[in-house]
Amino acid sequence: NGVTLDDVPNDNNFIDKFDITPPLEILVYGRVENMIIKQNILSLDKNYKYKVSHNGKLSDNTKQINIIISDTYPITKDQIPKKIIDNYTIKINREGEKGIRVKSHELIELLIKEVQNTKQYCKTYNLFLSTPASTNMSIFNQIFHTERDKFNLNIYQQNSENEFKFKDTSTNIKC
Repeated sequence: NGVTLDDVPNDNNFIDKFDITPPLEILVYGRVENMIIKQNILSLDKNYKYKVSHNGKLSDNTKQINIIISDTYPITKDQIPKKIIDNYTIKINREGEKGIRVKSHELIELLIKEVQNTKQYCKTYNLFLSTPASTNMSIFNQIFHTERDKFNLNIYQQNSENEFKFKDTSTNIKC
C-alpha cells in the first residue's frame, strides 16, 4: 500500500496512521522497532458468509434462548457458562478468516430472522457476542429495542484472561 517507515511516526503508538482502501477496509499502521505493523481493524460489508445452526428444542416451556455469534473470533462451547449451556441455542458463525472486525448487514438480517422465528416461545435471550461495538449497537437497536416485544437480554462478557471464557454473570437489560 505504499506506506514506508517515514510515513509512520516513531513514537511506538500502534494506532498512528489510517488508510482506507477498497473494499472499504480500514487499516491501522504502527511502528514497532523499525518495522511497520499493519492491522485490518474493520471491514465494512465485504461479502462474508454466515452459517446458522440450532441446538436443542423450542417449546412453550423454553425459559431462555442462547444466541452465540462467532464473528471476529471463534466461540467454543467450553467458553459458555455451564449453567446455561443446555438452553436452546442459535449459533451464527462467520465462515472464513477471523480476527477482522466486520460490520455486516447480512449478520443483522440473519439475526432478525432468528429472533422473529423464536420470540413466540421466549422473550429472554442470552447474548454471547464476538462482534465489534458498532455491530452490538445495531443488534440492540434494530432487533431488541422494541416497545411491543418487551425482550429481556442477558449480555455475557468474555473474560480477557481464563481462556476467554464468558463470565458466569451477565448484565441484564429489559427492553
